[in-house]
Amino acid sequence: MKTNKTTKLLSLGLISLCALSLGAPTVLAADPKANTKADVKFTEDTGTVDPEKPEVTDPKDPGKEPGIVDPGGEGGGGNGTKSFNINWVSSFKFGEIKIAGSTMSAYAQPTTLNWAEEEDGDLVPTGEKTVGLANFLQVTDNTGKNAGWTVNVTGTPFYELDASGKEIKANELTGAAITLEDPQIVGLAESAALAPISSLSPGKDILDGGANKVFEAGSQKGQGTWSLTWGADTDKTILKGITVAGNTTTGKATSGVKLTVPVTAKPKAEKSYRSSLEWVLTTAP
Repeated sequence: MKTNKTTKLLSLGLISLCALSLGAPTVLAADPKANTKADVKFTEDTGTVDPEKPEVTDPKDPGKEPGIVDPGGEGGGGNGTKSFNINWVSSFKFGEIKIAGSTMSAYAQPTTLNWAEEEDGDLVPTGEKTVGLANFLQVTDNTGKNAGWTVNVTGTPFYELDASGKEIKANELTGAAITLEDPQIVGLAESAALAPISSLSPGKDILDGGANKVFEAGSQKGQGTWSLTWGADTDKTILKGITVAGNTTTGKATSGVKLTVPVTAKPKAEKSYRSSLEWVLTTAP
């Protein structure tokens, strides 16, 4: 059978077209896309706090949510806001000192945090306690201003107390001094780069009549909650010399907050004396 020239050319053309079609890559349009946004705004919690019902972060567990503490003579909180406040500062309990013919001294007893819950405006103890703690000062800065802050303390002389607990200003322990020894900073490990510092000079008497800077954070520092302890052991929280077993403590403080009374102060036997301390938190200028 004879194939004419036109048929041959047509067949070759079809074969060439098929080969080109099978070997050529497919060209697609650009992938579809959509654009969205993710937005967030931060606000400051300016809610007020009740200094008689302080909300404290346990220095033994700084990652735990703060809880309410029944002060019970152990200390107290500031009257700031939830975002900027002195959460807690210990009261210094020196106990009894035997009168001697030379300089007398004692270290403050450990702090106990008595955890509580608020019910109908009243504090109800939960039964949980954190005992044996070194006396401490705790500050929260969640303002978002990142300006830094300072805590200053001013103390009065030790005045004699009458039978009703009222101060007798005419009778004071002249020359009595309080020093804050062995300071350590406690906060979240992951926030170490933001840590504030202890700023009181070693051996400085906080009853010298002036405002003494004890705790401070520079610009871009001090965010979150931080505790400054005095006289703690290597764990930064339990007072040196104190042994804790459950809710029971034994031992005697060997460091921390120290009271020194010269013999020239002439303390009276069977009389109690008190110094009043004011702690002020301010935003750095």
